[in-house]
Amino acid sequence: SEPRGEEQEEEEGKERKGRRRVEKEVKRQRLTEGTVGSGQSLADRIEALVKGVPGHVLELEMQRVKSTLSARSHGRPIPLAALSPSSRDSLALRARLEALSPPRAKRGKEGEGEEEGQEEVVYSKGMAVAYMVHQMPVTFGVLRAVFHTLDSLLPDFAPRSLLDFGSGTGSALWAARDVWGPSQLVHSVLVEPSSEMSSLADRLLHNHNLKEGVEQRHFMNLGREREEFDVVVAGFTMTSLRDSKERRNAVRGLWQSVAEGGTLVIVDYGTSFSHSLLMDLRSLLLSEHPDSLLLAPCPHSLPCPFLP
Repeated sequence: SEPRGEEQEEEEGKERKGRRRVEKEVKRQRLTEGTVGSGQSLADRIEALVKGVPGHVLELEMQRVKSTLSARSHGRPIPLAALSPSSRDSLALRARLEALSPPRAKRGKEGEGEEEGQEEVVYSKGMAVAYMVHQMPVTFGVLRAVFHTLDSLLPDFAPRSLLDFGSGTGSALWAARDVWGPSQLVHSVLVEPSSEMSSLADRLLHNHNLKEGVEQRHFMNLGREREEFDVVVAGFTMTSLRDSKERRNAVRGLWQSVAEGGTLVIVDYGTSFSHSLLMDLRSLLLSEHPDSLLLAPCPHSLPCPFLP
C-alpha cells in the first residue's frame, strides 16, 4: 500500500480532534437530558443526527454559534468571523444601502441614542447542526425546569396547546412533553424563521413518530391571528430581535395569543443585558395588563428592587 501523505495525516488528525470535542460536548449536555416518547434521551437523538458530519467542520461551526450567542446575550455586535457567508452578504448589502440613505435623527430620551439594531443571522446547515448540539440540550434543560416550576405553582394546570416563538430545533416542545406528558399537548405550533433549524426540528420529531399535532411555521402575524394557546413560550428569543420596539411589539402579540387561564413564558440569558431587557418587558406587561398574575421568578408585581 502507498504511504499516506502528510496532508492526509493532518486532515485525519483534525477529524479525530474535532470528533472528540463534539463527543465531549454531547456528553456534557447529558446533564440536561430527558426522555420523551420512546424513552431514548434527547442527547441520543441529537447524537444520531450528527453522525457522518466531519468533526472538524462541526467544531468550526460550533465556534461560530458560540460567538453568535455570546454576542447576542450581551447586546454586542456579532463578530464578522462568526457569521455565515449568507449573513455576511446580507450585512454587507445593508451597509451599502444605509450608506446611500440620508442619516437618520437619533431618537430616545435626552442624552440617549437610538438602540443599535441586531444583525440578522442566517443559519447555514452546518451552523444549525452545531446549534442543535451546543444549545438545544441547554435550552431544553432550562425550559424543563421552568415548566416544572409552573407545574408546581399551578398543579391543576393541564395545557393542551403550545406556541413556541423562535422555536429553533424544538426545545420547548420536548421540554413541555417531558413535564406534562407526550399525549397532553394535542396542538403545538413552532414558529422559526430559519429553514435549516426547522428542518432539524422536523427530523427529530419525524424520526420518532412524534409529529402528530405539531405544526411548523416560518412566520406568524402575532396578535392578528385568531389563535390562542395554553402555553406561549419565547425561549432565548428576545435577544435575537432587532431592537426594543420589535421586542415590545412581539411580547404584546404573544400576550394576545395566550388563552384564558394560560401562561406566557419568557426566558433569556443570565447577563445584565438580558436582565434589563426582561425587566423592560415585565414592566410593559404589568403596566398594560395590571390584572395579570406574575408567577415567577418574582414573588410580586411591584417594581423590581434590584433595578437602579
